[in-house]
Amino acid sequence: MTSNNTNNAVNDENKNWNNPIPVGVALVPVIIDNKIALLGVVRGIEPKIGEIALPGGYTDPMEDSRTTMSRELKEEAGYNLSREHFQLLDSFITPNNRLLVFGVSRIAVSVADIDMTFTNPEVLRLAIIERDTPIAFPLHKQMIEHFFNELAPTYEAQIKRNALKP
Repeated sequence: MTSNNTNNAVNDENKNWNNPIPVGVALVPVIIDNKIALLGVVRGIEPKIGEIALPGGYTDPMEDSRTTMSRELKEEAGYNLSREHFQLLDSFITPNNRLLVFGVSRIAVSVADIDMTFTNPEVLRLAIIERDTPIAFPLHKQMIEHFFNELAPTYEAQIKRNALKP
């Protein structure tokens, strides 16, 4: 056995490593009617064209996951949110060998601050994701459920505190 210096893994000459391709996926809490939802995109490309998903995409070479989330949010939703606003949540390797890295914005944004008419060749339109919104990808749905079950109450409490301020 020899050491493979590119991935620091022990390898023999008959083994080919098939490292997963990283994908950053952003959960962006949105305040709408004093409630919390998530920002979504209606996909304009396959797979799952016409279905709702979270903003996200492939990580560029030498790019970290939070930068990917920030860049993809700008590309797919036309909204600027710096990498510092994202907190990593979880990661999963898919059956087609993609490493999905999910992150959530530490701040909720008002729907009034988002151009909901934004489109591009990959996005037919933006969408608001609520707890029961049908979602294109199972792992996106899993993280959305986690958000609404575990994280949304914290954002909702912040909305209530801010509404009580004079």
